[in-house]
Amino acid sequence: MGRGIDDTGKMTFDSSELIPNNSLVKLDAAGTISVADLGDVVLGTSLDEGLEVGQEIAVALKSKQGTVLCIAEGAFALGAVVYGRNLGKIDDNATGATVFGTALAAATAAGDLIEVIPA
Repeated sequence: MGRGIDDTGKMTFDSSELIPNNSLVKLDAAGTISVADLGDVVLGTSLDEGLEVGQEIAVALKSKQGTVLCIAEGAFALGAVVYGRNLGKIDDNATGATVFGTALAAATAAGDLIEVIPA
């Protein structure tokens, strides 16, 4: 990729599809990003709304220090261990999923934006 070393915890990638802001994303074989689904290895969280294919999207890498905002798939408690689910969302349902982090707020409904400490 030739991007060099990055120590900010954020990088930009071209999108291979439309990507909602605050979605979990994965790195594709072509070096582009797409919305992560159940069981995918999560690269990080989108910081921009990807309104067109090929758009450059800022990503908060999962390995960065600090917290990120994520979209809840359903309700869960404050302090819940959350997992990457379909459509780039998070939930406390671990079935077939990969740990993403710890929720710093409760989600009361699907679509809530929740602050998370990535694992």
